[in-house]
Amino acid sequence: MKPQRLPLPPVPAAALLLLPVALLAALLLVVYPNEFALQASLAGVDVRFVFCRVGSPEDRVLVSLEAMAYGDVVELDCPENMDNGKTHAYFSSVPRLFGGGEAAYDFVMKADDDTFFRLPELAESLSRAPRRDLYYGCMVPCDYVRGSNEYMSGMGYLLSWDLVEWIVAAAAEIEGRTGGPDTTSPGGTRARTSSYRTPSPCTSSRTTAGAETTAAREPEFRLLVGVLTTPSRYERRGILRLAYALQPAPAAQVDVRFVLCDVTDAADAVLVAAEAARHGDILVLDGCSTENMNDGKTHAYLSSVPRLFASSPYDYVMKADDDTYLRVAALADELRGKPRDDVYLGYGYAMGGQPMPFMHGMGYVVSWDVARWVSANEDIVRRSGTRGHEDRLVGRWLNAGGRGRNRYNLKPRMYDINWDMDEFRPNTIAVHRLKNNRRWAAVFRHFNVTVGIKPSTAARPHN
Repeated sequence: MKPQRLPLPPVPAAALLLLPVALLAALLLVVYPNEFALQASLAGVDVRFVFCRVGSPEDRVLVSLEAMAYGDVVELDCPENMDNGKTHAYFSSVPRLFGGGEAAYDFVMKADDDTFFRLPELAESLSRAPRRDLYYGCMVPCDYVRGSNEYMSGMGYLLSWDLVEWIVAAAAEIEGRTGGPDTTSPGGTRARTSSYRTPSPCTSSRTTAGAETTAAREPEFRLLVGVLTTPSRYERRGILRLAYALQPAPAAQVDVRFVLCDVTDAADAVLVAAEAARHGDILVLDGCSTENMNDGKTHAYLSSVPRLFASSPYDYVMKADDDTYLRVAALADELRGKPRDDVYLGYGYAMGGQPMPFMHGMGYVVSWDVARWVSANEDIVRRSGTRGHEDRLVGRWLNAGGRGRNRYNLKPRMYDINWDMDEFRPNTIAVHRLKNNRRWAAVFRHFNVTVGIKPSTAARPHN
């Protein structure tokens, strides 16, 4: 079935919340944005992800990309520990970051990254709450600590804006008492006892920079890039979305889809469904029982595409690995002058006296007619099979059928990177073997993906 993008309902401004969460990369990139964006609420809600001192070089690059793409990252100058001053740093920074001398929000919330929020219910309960002197959450009696003191559980609690301003004004009084559990009651305030109800969605729906301009003009051609990946690689898909969304828009229309087979794990089935609803870029193939490209997945992908997109065919279809960084504009420039029929393009391998019997599996392109031929040709299965080294098999199918005669070798502009010896090449189209975040960060840094990030994107207050 053709993937569809689900429209998000409009969210009118009412009680505003700010939800700070310091998240692991996989949650930050996938689960939380999906969770908030797919809920609807009567309140306007701004979600921010709060970090302290992003130290490692690769994290700095990747977090900068997230800030650039989503605009929802706040970086504080404090230790990365809620029980060691981070919560105080957050609350005391909010008025400076968002206030500008006025109350920017009615309420400010602190939340953990392992808490699921049902935001409409929280917004509904807050609609009847006072806008001042409010301390709201799941109350925990702590007689075992100090008499009758009570406080709100650290899973998530909120303060009215005036209390946040009081925290700033009372900095001298509070100083020296910001260590320890972050749930301590803000003494002297009127605590409202409430059964805990949960929060509401991220209200901003973002479009890729340049999308409006691209949509206004007719593309020179259309390219489908299918990234073959596995259900559990949420973080990798998040990185790839950033990698492609933040590249300059080419003259062509380039659509990236993440290709999966049967999603059998119960947890993956739920999370992938949320991901698909949010991003609209997931393809789950029918009749494909394994995520192994060498076990028939590549054939299932190429043979499914003509049926999935029959009503709106592409000019070219690409298969790519999820450890390949593709410079889309460079590839589009390479394809611009090529024929639209009988094309087979990639990193060509010489073998057995033949100059290009197949293309390297990091990523290769076939024209639409070739993909349609693969889909309709049952002789592929009978003669050559669909199991084995997938890149060699594709070459074998095309050679046997006399297809893909317009062959183009993009070596050395497409290449495997040897991290001990090689250097990036200035005219790169694709780099392969990006197996971890450190390598992705190195690629982004080298190709200046993060150039142009404004200092205000990641708000970083200093005392």
